[in-house]
Amino acid sequence: GSWTPLHADVLRSFSWSTNICGRKKWLLFPPDQTELLQDTDGGMSLQDARLDASSTGSVGGAKQPNKKSKYPRLHLARPIEVIQGPGEALFVPSGWYHQVHNEADTISVNHNWLNGANIQWGWRLMQDLQLEVLKGLIEPEEREDDVLVQELLQRKAGMDMFEFARLVCSGAKHDLDIYIEVQHAEKDASLGICDAAPDIRKTVMVEMMKRALMLMKSMAEVLPSIEEDSSLGWKALMVSIVDELQIREISPILVKKPKTSI
Repeated sequence: GSWTPLHADVLRSFSWSTNICGRKKWLLFPPDQTELLQDTDGGMSLQDARLDASSTGSVGGAKQPNKKSKYPRLHLARPIEVIQGPGEALFVPSGWYHQVHNEADTISVNHNWLNGANIQWGWRLMQDLQLEVLKGLIEPEEREDDVLVQELLQRKAGMDMFEFARLVCSGAKHDLDIYIEVQHAEKDASLGICDAAPDIRKTVMVEMMKRALMLMKSMAEVLPSIEEDSSLGWKALMVSIVDELQIREISPILVKKPKTSI
């Protein structure tokens, strides 16, 4: 049947897959086994982890390494094997390499997403991929051409740094809106307008926004130009989050507010 080669999901996102019908076989490798899947150059060129075609050993099968193999440590890998039937859903954590085989005619629905729990993984990957782009450029003027670098990064990662920044902004704005909504609900409850009820969303949103602030600070240090991009509203968004959370001097790139206003 058809199959999907070995890969980790885009930008190290979470993913879920639900079978409408059919049957799938998954091979999943935890992050601590990633190095075992690498080729002799340290790359991830392996397509089918079931068998290294240049050796006589397969995943979990060979007892001794094959020195001629392009994947000398593949024999040490121990994947988690999952059979997924109709109506079953599977969650794939960030950074887990996996490949999937359809063992029958299959229809499935899949979704990938980033949030405050894994967005840092995506940011690290974007930085690593941009570094790879820079290493591939020979002439100094090419490395200094930010338009060229971002175009090449877009081809490699599916988005450039500014598109990733827009993604981060969109998520931070969403979290801020939910936090404000919860704050209003708490105020209504205190005035007796509605019944008071514990809302775990406030705790979650505070944590998510703090993570967003730290990420935005880190991104602005690497890419100072994003602060000046009016379409992003980067600094204004950070100030709004700080105001809502009442965090003093969360980032040196913010305009410091007088203590009397806190």
